[in-house]
Amino acid sequence: MASDISNATLVVQSWYDEGNKYNYQNPSYSTDTAQFVQVVWKATNTLGCGRTLCNGKNGVPGYFVRCFYLPWVNATGDYPANVQAPMNQC
Repeated sequence: MASDISNATLVVQSWYDEGNKYNYQNPSYSTDTAQFVQVVWKATNTLGCGRTLCNGKNGVPGYFVRCFYLPWVNATGDYPANVQAPMNQC
C-alpha cells in the first residue's frame, strides 16, 4: 500500500499494483489481489468511495479509504470474462 494515502490517486494505484500478483492462467479470488480485481472488473457499473482521517497506530493520523462497487466481484464470480490481461500480457 502506498505510504501517503491522503492522495486518492495513490490509493487506487496501490490497488491496481496488486495486478502484478494476479494469475491470469488461473483467474480466481485471492486476498492478495482482491482490490485489483474489483478495480478492473469489467461488469462494474456503480462505484462510491469515501475517506476519513483517523488516528492510526501510535497516534499517527492517517486516512481510511473505502470503496463500494456494484456488482460486487464475488456476486458474479465470472473472473475470465471480467478480469482481462493488460494489452502487454496478451
